Amino acid sequence: LGVALDRVWRLHRRALRASVLDELTRLLVSTDSLDDVFRAFAGAVAKLMAFDSIAVSLLDAERDEFEIVDVVARSV
Repeated sequence: LGVALDRVWRLHRRALRASVLDELTRLLVSTDSLDDVFRAFAGAVAKLMAFDSIAVSLLDAERDEFEIVDVVARSV
């Protein structure tokens, strides 16, 4: 029984990840707003794992620094 439950749990997680990736892909091709993409990404990640906050950073290669472009905070 334990093996069967583990297999079902793994299949559920795999299906959830596929669903989240599909949702993000549809959003990426349908919106011009990076803010919408960042918010949707945070919402999608929240379906997969708990987090207090998530940040998106871009690398400024000229200055060799990361620039934080968006932060989403959530209550876990």
